[in-house]
Amino acid sequence: MKSARVVLCVGCLLAMVGLALAGVALGQDDPDSEAPAFEVVQRLGRERPRGIQYDPNYDQMVMVDPAGRLVLVDAATFAVRHVLYESGTYSIYRFSHNGRWLALGIDRRVELWDTQTGELSATAEPEEALSIPGPLQFADDDALLMITALTPAPAALRQSENDTALLPYLWDLPAARGETFSTLPATIELYPFYDYRNGFVLGPNDKVLTGLSQRLQVMDVADTSLPILSEIPSQRREPDPIDVWFSLRGESMYVQPIGSNTLVQVDTTDGTLADIPVGRELGYSQLATLDPLVFGDQARLIGEPHSRQDNSFLRLLLGEDYRRQY
Repeated sequence: MKSARVVLCVGCLLAMVGLALAGVALGQDDPDSEAPAFEVVQRLGRERPRGIQYDPNYDQMVMVDPAGRLVLVDAATFAVRHVLYESGTYSIYRFSHNGRWLALGIDRRVELWDTQTGELSATAEPEEALSIPGPLQFADDDALLMITALTPAPAALRQSENDTALLPYLWDLPAARGETFSTLPATIELYPFYDYRNGFVLGPNDKVLTGLSQRLQVMDVADTSLPILSEIPSQRREPDPIDVWFSLRGESMYVQPIGSNTLVQVDTTDGTLADIPVGRELGYSQLATLDPLVFGDQARLIGEPHSRQDNSFLRLLLGEDYRRQY
């Protein structure tokens, strides 16, 4: 009885296959007909553009389109202005502050593209680079580009053959375009910072915040001697990962060393520091002893300093009876 059932099932299967093949044959186009076999009613799961970045200077965007091309497009009409690459491994890209240039990390190199002509202006390939994971940072005047390359770890730090490290570079862009000589030490166009593999952040006024064991440093890279302007102590013997915040309307940087309850403001005009205690209430005596803070251009003083006069802004923040409560 069991064998009979098996034979019957095999026969049914052959019959079903035969009917399916017949259906496919009947559904095929007539060789003399130009009508399509199927009509697309709706497309599901269509790939969207990715990695979109916007530049307000020229009202343009850079993105990877659904076909995998890296394109510059008009932000108002979405019309393609320039096709930079038909395909590739685009690890990171960034517009310059003025929108004229696009820095692109691709494979093991960094390229500088003219966004108005769509032409490649310069190329840099960091030594021993395995890839360019980023970040990429333009200086505020777009003359320098900070590059982070993934490289094999130094022998002294390596625990296995495949260990890697992030190595920062500064690239002098006018020199790379052949406009002038490099302003970096020894007039090197692409300058590596081997001692700062753990943290290297380029800020306004060509000031760099770097991470070392038990300290952070503020370096002036506009000076070819690369002077250290100030140091921020840290409790860790290992190099600190750096979290940096930039002032939205000013030129200051802010950093909080790991294990510290103080936020440090870095004045990028001269590298001076100001400590801002966080996580606790401060009375007048504590506020009076704080280091002078740097405010942005849009900062405004509300009310008279050191005054007990009623203030409408404080009433909004603290309540109508704030004078009695505080």
